[in-house]
Amino acid sequence: MNASEIRTLKSWLAGYIAGFAASDEELKRALRLKRVHTARVCITIRRLGKALGLPENDLQLVEAAALLHDIGRFPQFARYGTFRDKDSTDHGRLGLRVINRHGLLSGVTPVERRHLARAVAFHNAARLPRLADTNSLFLLKLLRDADKLDIWRLVIGHHRHRGRMPKVVNQFEYSGNGRCSPEVMSAITSGQVVPIEAVRSVCDATLLYISWVFDLNFAPSFCETLKGGYLERLAATAPPAPEIRCTLQTARDHARRRSAAAKGLAKLSV
Repeated sequence: MNASEIRTLKSWLAGYIAGFAASDEELKRALRLKRVHTARVCITIRRLGKALGLPENDLQLVEAAALLHDIGRFPQFARYGTFRDKDSTDHGRLGLRVINRHGLLSGVTPVERRHLARAVAFHNAARLPRLADTNSLFLLKLLRDADKLDIWRLVIGHHRHRGRMPKVVNQFEYSGNGRCSPEVMSAITSGQVVPIEAVRSVCDATLLYISWVFDLNFAPSFCETLKGGYLERLAATAPPAPEIRCTLQTARDHARRRSAAAKGLAKLSV
């Protein structure tokens, strides 16, 4: 992957997204949200890659993964009117079909194509797949980290600017009484990601996002989590609850331990 190929991808993607232009203002805001999110994940993944010591050709590969990771969101929303995968289709797999249909990776090497395809297809999986290829796994982990960091920013912004954010940002339907569910509490205090199907209240949703810290992979990602105060800012989006204060400390301690991990130089063998 080189700079010229990145420019070509960016140009194609801009035209592809423009093809979904809508007259409805809410649709415009939703699609704009995903366009901006994609651009920010590109910036974030390069920043993480640089912190890990990736050489320039690898930085271009990880940027390509970020460029393409949410390409399935646009046809998803155009067809189903939602970003909820459970109510429509898996946007990672849909994105891979878009990539293959338009031959977007026809100019890259077979190894790069394999890495990028896996990253797009599995970036939104509830759990990391078992991949024997350590380089594919590395790229997938880095993409998932960059994606989560920007989604945290979006979630915090959604609560801060409720009137200006698209309604589709909220992917949850609450049916509980506002308290944190025992299943959710058990997951986060055990250092596990909260299952999305367990979310029943605003408190549950807040703890789900906080629990993503247990699914981050690299020291620079934990450093950004702490520097940005994301965990505290997420906790502030929900009504005060002792459960949130308790679990916030668990999540914060985990981030601090992992941010101090050894930071050796990394390289993708492509």
